[in-house]
Amino acid sequence: MAAILVAGGLSASATPTDYNELDGTKLKDGFIYLRSASGDNSLVVKNGKLDSTVVASTDSTFARLDSMAWKVTVKTTSIGKSYQLQNRATGDILSYEKKTGTMKLGGAINEWGLDDTGFYAMSGDSTYYLKAGASFAGVVESSTTTTFTNVDYVKPYEITTSFNLTAEDFNNVVKKFSFAAVNGRKDPAKTSEGQANVLTDNDWVAISIHGKKKADGTLDGQYFKRNDNTASLDTLLFQKVGAKDSTGFLYVDTANINPTQSMKLAVGDSAFFRRAAGTASPSNYYKAGLDSLHMFVVSYDYVTDSMSIKPVATPIKLSSPNTNGASWWNADGQENVKTGLGENGSTEAVVCLRALDNVTVLAVDSTSMIDAENTGLSYANIKSPLRSATLGGDAKIAADKVYFIKYANKGDNKDKYVVAGAIVNATEKSYSDHAYAYMPSTQWVVEAGTADGLYVIKNREFPAIKYSGAFNKVKDADGKAIADTYVVGIDTLLLEDAKCAVVEGKITVNKKNYATIGYGYYDPKVLENKTFKVASASPFMKDLFMQAKADSTMNLAEDDYFFYLKDVNNAAYGATVKGVDSLYRYTYKLVTKKGEFVAQKDSKYILTKDAANKPSVFFFKSWGAADSYMLIDTTGIGAATVDWSKAIIVSVNAQNAEIYPSSLTAAKSDLFTVTEKAAPSMLFTDPTHQNIYNNNDRLAVGKNNLAVMAQPGNDLKADADKFVNDNFTLWFDTVNYKADIEASYFISQGIKAAGEETKAEDAVAERLYLTVASNDSIKKSDDLAKLYTLDGAARLYFRTAARHGVDTLIVNNFDEKAGVMAPDTVAAGANGTKHSADAAKGLLLGGIDNFKFQFEVVDGTDNYLMKSMTGKYVVSVNGLLVVKADSDENMLATLKAPDYATSNEAAPSVTEVKVIAANGGVQIIGAAGKKVVVTNILGQVVANTVLTSSDAVIAAPAGVVVVAIEGEDAVKAIVK
Repeated sequence: MAAILVAGGLSASATPTDYNELDGTKLKDGFIYLRSASGDNSLVVKNGKLDSTVVASTDSTFARLDSMAWKVTVKTTSIGKSYQLQNRATGDILSYEKKTGTMKLGGAINEWGLDDTGFYAMSGDSTYYLKAGASFAGVVESSTTTTFTNVDYVKPYEITTSFNLTAEDFNNVVKKFSFAAVNGRKDPAKTSEGQANVLTDNDWVAISIHGKKKADGTLDGQYFKRNDNTASLDTLLFQKVGAKDSTGFLYVDTANINPTQSMKLAVGDSAFFRRAAGTASPSNYYKAGLDSLHMFVVSYDYVTDSMSIKPVATPIKLSSPNTNGASWWNADGQENVKTGLGENGSTEAVVCLRALDNVTVLAVDSTSMIDAENTGLSYANIKSPLRSATLGGDAKIAADKVYFIKYANKGDNKDKYVVAGAIVNATEKSYSDHAYAYMPSTQWVVEAGTADGLYVIKNREFPAIKYSGAFNKVKDADGKAIADTYVVGIDTLLLEDAKCAVVEGKITVNKKNYATIGYGYYDPKVLENKTFKVASASPFMKDLFMQAKADSTMNLAEDDYFFYLKDVNNAAYGATVKGVDSLYRYTYKLVTKKGEFVAQKDSKYILTKDAANKPSVFFFKSWGAADSYMLIDTTGIGAATVDWSKAIIVSVNAQNAEIYPSSLTAAKSDLFTVTEKAAPSMLFTDPTHQNIYNNNDRLAVGKNNLAVMAQPGNDLKADADKFVNDNFTLWFDTVNYKADIEASYFISQGIKAAGEETKAEDAVAERLYLTVASNDSIKKSDDLAKLYTLDGAARLYFRTAARHGVDTLIVNNFDEKAGVMAPDTVAAGANGTKHSADAAKGLLLGGIDNFKFQFEVVDGTDNYLMKSMTGKYVVSVNGLLVVKADSDENMLATLKAPDYATSNEAAPSVTEVKVIAANGGVQIIGAAGKKVVVTNILGQVVANTVLTSSDAVIAAPAGVVVVAIEGEDAVKAIVK
C-alpha cells in the first residue's frame, strides 16, 4: 500500500441497538459484521460483487449470518495496523480497483485501515472510504464531488448472535457432533477409552417434530401440529444416517450413571413412527411417554461455532417400584417424564462430558450440577467438525476444463456420478452410474474465487446447482495427495476431465462461438432442403416411425415418414465460464411438404393444417445415448426464458403405439431418434452429351435464353422459327471429382459464332451455361423480377460463361462501381462463393452453386430429380423451369444420349487411339511409340512416358485426369 493504515477511535455515530460497534482497539482476528454507521444495511457478496442489503429474517439462519459475517485478519507493524476482510459465505476477499463506485471483487487492493469515520484504503495520494446504503455498496474517493444519496460509512460490528438450530440448519450445515475446548476451557474432547459416545460415533439426520418443510414453506404435519402443544419449530429428533423407519433415534435412557443421578444417551426406536400419521397428540406432549425423551433443542453460538444440546424431558425415578416392579413407570403404564433434573424437574438438563473417578463419560446432567461440582466440563463444548473459521483451501483446480464428478463419500452414492436431479429446471443434485460428454446436465465447470482454494463448481446445464467454498486436497495414509480428489464441506469429490471443454462443429451467433451439445441441433440455413424421420429409440419399437393415422392422430408405424424441421426459437443456456464453450440450443416444429404440422389436441398429438391449432415446438434433449432424444414440447414458452411448468414430454402408448403428451413429472421418458433422410444416389458420369426429358418434353434454351421444356417443332426463340434437335443437346461436365463428394455438373450448350462452333471440350470457349437467377439481383428492379421469376420462384436460364479450372467460371458481370460489364471469376471459397472483385455485384449471377446441378436417382426407376446446388429442386410450371423447395412438384427427369448427329456440338475427335478409364488407371489402345502425359485436374503430372505397347495401362489417382497423347486431342477420363 502507498500509506500505512492506522486504527482510530470510536465513532460518535449512532448504531442500531441490535449491533455493538467495535473500535480499532477491540478489532481482532475473528468474525464481524460490516454495516453502515446509520441505517440497517449489511455488506454481503452477490455474484462476485459487493452488495448492501437488509437480509430477510426468513432466510436460513446460517445462510443469513454467513452472508453478513466477515473474517478479520489483523496485520500489525511498528507503525500501525491494517485489516484483511474475507466473507464467510463466499470466501471472497474484500478487494477493489481504485475507482469510485460499486465494487466488483478481485482487485489488487485488499488491505484496509480503520479510523473514526470508517474503513478506508489508500492508493497513491487518494483515500477511498467504504460506503453502503440501501442501493449502493462500494468505495468513494474522499475528495470526490459525486453525490451518493442515503449512504453512510462502513464500520465493524460485533457478532453476539446465538440461536436454536432448525432441522434445515443441522442437516445442511452442521451434520455432525464433536467435543472440543471452547473459549479457552481445557475440556476433554472425547470420552475415556472404553466409554461409548453415541453422539460423536454416529452421523445424524435432524427431524423437526412438526414435520418437514414443503416447497411453499409450510409444514406437512407428519408429527405434531404446532398448535397441539407449546413446542417451537426447533424441537428436533435425531436419527442415525442410514437407519430405517422407526429405528436409530437418539434418546435419554431410563438408566442413570451410578453413583450419580446423571442420565445416559442411547439409540433406539421411536414411538413417533408407531403412531398413525395425523393422530392428534396430547395437549401436554411432555406426558406423552417415550416420545418426549427423543426430543432435543440445540442452541448454537455463532461466534465460537459451539453448541449445547438440551433434552426436552428426562425420566422421573419413582421412590418405590410400581405394581409391575418397574422403578421408572407410573401405575397406568405411562413413563413419567419431566422437563429437567431434580425432584421437580426445574433444573435445566444438558448433554455434557462428565468426569467420574478418572473416567470421562457422555451424560445428561444439569447446568447447576456441572458448575457446582467444578468439574471443568462445559455443556457448550460441542462443536461441528465441518464448520471452520479457516477460509480458503489448498486445492488448485484448472478452471478451463469440463469435469465429471464422482462422489467419493462413503454410503450408497459412493463412486456414482453427481448429476442434475431433474430433466429440466433442475435445482438439486442427484447420482447416476453414468455421465456423458453429450449431456451437460452430467458435467461441471469451475470458477475460481478471490482467494486460494476457493472455487464454485457449477453444473454446466443448471448453474444454480453447485459446490462452493474452500476446496482442500484429500491425502492418503502417507500424507500424499490423492490425484484430482478434493473435499469441500462434508463432500469428497473426484474430478474427471470430461475432455469436452472445447469441441469442434461450433456455431457462431453474434460473433460468438457456441457448442450445441445437450440438445439436437440442425442448421437452420439448410433445413428447408432436408427431411427427417422421427423413430422410437426403444429396442422394441426401433423400426417404427412417427406419422399420422387416417384420423390425423399421431402414432408409430412401420412405414418411413419424413418431416421438415422448422427452427422456432434459439438461445444460449447453461453456465458461462472462460475457456469453456458456452452452450446454445434451438427449438423446432415438425411439418410436412403439404404444410401440415404436429400439434396437441384433446390430449393427443395430431397432424393438421388448421390454424386454430398451435404447432407444437420441441426441444430435442439428448438423453441416454448421443443420438437419442427426449422430445420436450415447449409450445409457446420459448428457448431462452422458459416457463418449464408448461412444458410436457412426448410419450408413446406401448399398447397401441399412439403418441400423446404427458407431464414432465410423469415417471415415463420415451426416447426418439431424429434421422436425416439418407442422401439419394447421384448420377455419376464422364463428361458427355445428354438430353434432359420430362415425359416427351426436353430441356432447351428458349426466348431470352430462359430454360424451357419443349419438343421439336414447337415455337422457338426469337432467332429461329421452330425448335430442332440441336436445341436440346446439352453438355454435362462433371464439377466435383473427389470420391467423397457427390457429383454435380455444369450444363452447357455451344454458341455459334461467325460460322464456327464452340466445342464442349474447349475449356476456355464461351458457352451458354444453365444457372438459377439470384434473388438478390432480381430485387434490383421490377423488370428483372418479372423476367426472371415466376410466382415468386427463381427461374432457370442460360448465361454466357467460360470454364476456368475445376469449378470456376468466368462470367461477364456488371461492375456497379465502374458502371460497366467486366469479367468476373466466380469460384468456390472457404465460406461460400468468392468473386474476382468486391465491386462485382453478381447481376443475376449469384454464387457458383447457382451454375451447378445434381441428379438424384429415384429408387427403382431410371428417373432423376434435378437439384440445384443452391439446395432447391427444378420444377416445370407449364414448361417454364423454376427452382423450389423439395416437394411433390419436383420435376421427374430422364437422361438420354442424343440419337442424332449434333451440328453445333463437336464431339471429341475420334481416331484409332482409344483412352479407356479403368480402376486405378487409364487404358490406352493404339498409341505404341507415342508420348503420353497424364495430369490431374490441378495440372500436376501423374505420368510422362513413351508407350512401348499398343495396349498399355498407366496408373492414375481416382477422379478426373487429362490424358494428352502425342498427335491427338487431349481427353478427360474419370478413374474409379
